[in-house]
Parts: sequence; structure tokens; C-alpha cells
Amino acid sequence: AMMAFVGTITYEWQASLPLIAKFTFNGDAATYSLISIALSVGMLVAGFYTASSKHISVKILSLISLFFGLFILLTSAAPTFVLALIGFIIVGFFAIYFGNSTNTLLQLNVDPGMRGRVMSLWAAAFFGSTAVGGPIVGWVGEVFGPRWSLAIGGFAAILAGLWGFWRSRKHSI
Repeated sequence: AMMAFVGTITYEWQASLPLIAKFTFNGDAATYSLISIALSVGMLVAGFYTASSKHISVKILSLISLFFGLFILLTSAAPTFVLALIGFIIVGFFAIYFGNSTNTLLQLNVDPGMRGRVMSLWAAAFFGSTAVGGPIVGWVGEVFGPRWSLAIGGFAAILAGLWGFWRSRKHSI
């Protein structure tokens, strides 16, 4: 459920980042490329970090989601392009950390006979939700401004993290 919500709203980079590059920082394709590179650097570091992670739980995943959302919000409010790039590096880190952690948590805690079905649902939540989330995020960016197209994803990740904490407390996961 966390992945479905975050996947639908937060991972909509293709809708929010061009708006941020062009209308927030008055940039062009090079500006967008620098943002993409910053995200990629954070994602690369997170890939190495998560490959060596030893433990994951719903509580840890919830904390990752909270940090993911917080850094998206901070980045959406960055007053300068340089600060935004630094923020995007951190956002990229938590984007992959969250995605890899949800994947790992599911694969380690699902009955082996159900793993393929569960992972197909995870993939649909992660990759297939763009058709729903993209237009929502694009509309937010058009109506409320580019920073809000990014910020809405931050709020979604924070809500998912809070929900995860609530569920883990309620169900001792």
C-alpha cells in the first residue's frame, strides 16, 4: 500500500522536474539534465548502500519514507538552484532506498508460492501507477505552480511513512 501511494504521487519525476527546471529556475534542457544527474548520483549511492543493508522492517521503511518526503519538501522550497541540486542528490538517495527496501521487505516476508504474484502487484504499484499519478502531479504543477508539483510527492511520502508507523504499531510488524 505504501508503494502504491508513493509510486502514484511521489515518483512522478517526468511531470514535476521539467516544470521545476523551466519555470522555477528559468532553465532549459541543461538545467533539467543537471537535476537528473543530481538525482542519479543520489540513486547510485543508495544502490550501493542498500546492497549492503542487513535488516529491513516496516518501521525502518516508514522512517525512510518520512525522510524521503521531508527532503522532497525541502528541495521543492530550495531558494537557489545549487541548493536544489544538493537536495535532489538526497532525494535520489531516498528514492532508491525506499524502492529497494519495499522490494526487499516483500520478497523476504512473502510465502515463496505467492512471491511472483506479490511482486507483480509491487511492480504495478511502482511502475504502473504513472498513468494515474502523472496527470495529477501535472495538474497540481499547472494550477498551483512547479514547486507544488514536487511538494505533493513529499506530502504523499510523509503520509505513507506515518501510515506505515501506524500499521507496524497496530500489527507488530
